[in-house]
Amino acid sequence: MKKMSNLIKRKKAPAKPMRYNAYFISPDGEVIPVPERHIDLIDSNPEFFGLTEKYLDKIYKKHGEARGSECCARREFLKKIKNAGWIRVRIVFDVSSGKYVVNFDLNKYTDSAKTRITSFLRQMKLGKIQSAEFWIRKPDVKIWNECEGKVF
Repeated sequence: MKKMSNLIKRKKAPAKPMRYNAYFISPDGEVIPVPERHIDLIDSNPEFFGLTEKYLDKIYKKHGEARGSECCARREFLKKIKNAGWIRVRIVFDVSSGKYVVNFDLNKYTDSAKTRITSFLRQMKLGKIQSAEFWIRKPDVKIWNECEGKVF
């Protein structure tokens, strides 16, 4: 399997290291920074996620949505790739608690998922993931299935 980091098209190198607040964790544990939105990465590299251009077009058409929209088609794509073992990660600031929250959105909380999440958090804490500044305030962690509203 090709590494996603080799597939992401980047603009000119930024003056300082880029900080991300969104990631995917692949079924084999590769941490993939998401430059903008998760759906944009899926749209630009569907084969990497086990999808095809034809499938994306079919689902967008089924829901009457423009490509890249964040509605029903997006939920369907995320559900499909999460069923294949992908984990969607978002880091957000919770104003009410004053803390950062690392959200792990996955289908099933298996031993494999637990290992990949633990590895991600360990890498983040050690500064190997480009969002290390979030550890200044010791973030909360939420592991859940967003589509079903189920917390693990």
